[in-house]
Amino acid sequence: MTVYLDSAATTRVDPRVAEVVLHWMTSEFGNAGSRTHDWGTRAKRCVQQAREQLAGQLNATASELIFTSGATESNNIALLGLAPHGENHARRHIISSTIEHKAVLEPLEHLASRGFEVDLISPGPLAE
Repeated sequence: MTVYLDSAATTRVDPRVAEVVLHWMTSEFGNAGSRTHDWGTRAKRCVQQAREQLAGQLNATASELIFTSGATESNNIALLGLAPHGENHARRHIISSTIEHKAVLEPLEHLASRGFEVDLISPGPLAE
């Protein structure tokens, strides 16, 4: 028997989600950024509906949600996107861990080259 324990990296997709995604990838595909044709308009409407549904679940507004293609893009938006705020408010100290994924460590390295103070802490044994 095989047991998969890396759910932090990926996890099984709910069959209901897979059904919707498969539909939009095979039947009603369209680029939501291209609204000069019906396929793009429908895709844009579907993405907006999903954004509103998710926002309702999170007690957020739809405009507060940003969909990305994956973790690396999300990490870059979070870390590099907040850099101007840190620079403008004298908040240039970042603490993270040495065991972060390279998708976190590489943006932190970039921020360090821009004058941010980046401290990477190595995890140790749990205290009793």
